[in-house]
Amino acid sequence: MRIQLLVLPLLLILPACTTLSAVREDFEHSSREYNRTVRWHELDKACVLFPPEELRKDYDARVKAAKDVTVVDYRVLSMECDPAKGEAKVKAEIDYYLLPSTRVKTVTDDQMWSYLEEGGIKHWRLMTLLPEFK
Repeated sequence: MRIQLLVLPLLLILPACTTLSAVREDFEHSSREYNRTVRWHELDKACVLFPPEELRKDYDARVKAAKDVTVVDYRVLSMECDPAKGEAKVKAEIDYYLLPSTRVKTVTDDQMWSYLEEGGIKHWRLMTLLPEFK
């Protein structure tokens, strides 16, 4: 009887842990895919997949402004995810050059992510724009 009383709370907690774990894994996948699209300059793809609908027009403007950018390196400096709140932060550095110059510059990309429901399905969405490349 005592063992059953100890096991019951664990059985109630495990599904919540599994769900939070799945949310974290979903974030890690979304973040990796976004970072890959920026690293390989697939910004049009990033514009469609990651920002929510209300940011897509502004994000698209940043993508068009970055058409002559060549990314040399992309480093994730930190990644924090709070699946219970549905929030995440990523700090990355992007080394790039902007033609006609060949001087390599670095810009910091501070990403804010939210776990949003759209059409009955939850997704991680990027709530910040692509950094400006100057």
